[in-house]
Amino acid sequence: HVRHPDHHAFTADDVAAIDAAAGPAGIVVCTLKDAVKLAPLWPRARAPLWYVSQTLVVDRGAEVLERECDRVLTARTATGPTVG
Repeated sequence: HVRHPDHHAFTADDVAAIDAAAGPAGIVVCTLKDAVKLAPLWPRARAPLWYVSQTLVVDRGAEVLERECDRVLTARTATGPTVG
């Protein structure tokens, strides 16, 4: 396992470390968010990146969630954009 903090800006050194950790099997599984950032740096000669994609399903309370989202979006629209 190779762990990086959320919002990590991957470097070529990170890719080399991930590749080395994958070993001869060359299997790398990451989040979709990280796959998007790793793809431009990923060596074409290596095995493809595999990623986990998540989907949110609200089983209960969808109306409460929708109401709160509407409230936040309305408040956001009511305020002007900020600078800096």
